[in-house]
Amino acid sequence: LTDNAEVRNSTIDPQLQEILADRGFEDYYSSEPAEAWAFELFTHNIEVTALAFAAGAVLVLGAWVLLFQNGLAIGTTAAVMYSAGKGSLFWGLIIPHGLLELSSIFLGAGAGMAIGWAIIAPGDRSRAEAISATGKNDVSVDVTGKTITGGSGAAITATS
Repeated sequence: LTDNAEVRNSTIDPQLQEILADRGFEDYYSSEPAEAWAFELFTHNIEVTALAFAAGAVLVLGAWVLLFQNGLAIGTTAAVMYSAGKGSLFWGLIIPHGLLELSSIFLGAGAGMAIGWAIIAPGDRSRAEAISATGKNDVSVDVTGKTITGGSGAAITATS
């Protein structure tokens, strides 16, 4: 998308690209006072991580769709910012929160998919036993507003 304007323009409207590159992306990060924005980010991270976990546990495939959509949105935004010569601005703004948010989402989705897979393929155990064992032994999910390395609203810890 970065190198091919025709493909990029068919993916995202050129006028929207201009708004995003000129001010939209950067304005998102300064739209509220820092404390309010941080609180919004933390609660958003908890919501998305819980959604990824639930999508994985209920439908396994739902977590893959959520992960794909997040990757598509980030990749498209990166392409727009790079094509406008603002790649460093993109990384400078996305890394501090995106790294933590994406880590939470991936771990939440993985935890959910482990439980979802226990439902689909419990092996020689009953589904209840497989879910219980997976929940107790493979993954511990703590969506209580704790922090991963000091910044995310969801802390998820793999224990296996």
